[in-house]
Amino acid sequence: MALAFRQITVYVKLVAVIALIVLAALVALMNSGAEHEAKLWFFGDRQVNVLWLIVVTAVVSVALWWVAWRVRRLIRELREVRRATRLRRQQDRQTSMIQELDQREQRIDRKLKEGIKDSQ
Repeated sequence: MALAFRQITVYVKLVAVIALIVLAALVALMNSGAEHEAKLWFFGDRQVNVLWLIVVTAVVSVALWWVAWRVRRLIRELREVRRATRLRRQQDRQTSMIQELDQREQRIDRKLKEGIKDSQ
């Protein structure tokens, strides 16, 4: 049953990808003519072919998504490093406290032994 479900999902994804490719080709074909132009205000009201506008928009969108994903991953790694650093400091403090307590215990044991020897 799981294999059949997996096969269905793979074929549905394949059909979706093929449909997107056909749709992109159709948009490119329909906007390839010189009469399909758009006025861009940030280029001084310059006329630009709609197909190139779509391509540039798609490339910029994908690049910005990639950058945002990398920044998100970087922030997560930074949090992990901070957490690990904090944990390491806490472990170092605990280790030093353990050593200090061991030294105190040894001094107390030594003083008790000396006190017992002096009282005898």
